[in-house]
Amino acid sequence: KWAPKDLFANVYDVPNWDMQAMLNAGALMRMVVAAILCVIAAVINMAGIEANAPQQKSLGLDAEFMALGRANIVVGMLGGHPGHHVAAFTLPMKKDGGTRRVAPWTAAC
Repeated sequence: KWAPKDLFANVYDVPNWDMQAMLNAGALMRMVVAAILCVIAAVINMAGIEANAPQQKSLGLDAEFMALGRANIVVGMLGGHPGHHVAAFTLPMKKDGGTRRVAPWTAAC
């Protein structure tokens, strides 16, 4: 019978990882392309959020990218894929009165 602990034990069994498959030139190139596309999407979405949902103070792009980078490192270590800001979620939430970063999470529940 499958259990979540089995997934964790299998995914994070580092000695059994196929490092040659993960670190070949093609895989590394795909990782770099994914990171570049994530940065481009983040810039476009942050610009859209800044233009369409003005704040009392401007978005600090350095702080936003640092937070995004930290989050992507943690998510990557847990086996997830890179993420970025999404104007399509933020703008309706702001229109509906959301003022905190936790608002989209509470609206989804």
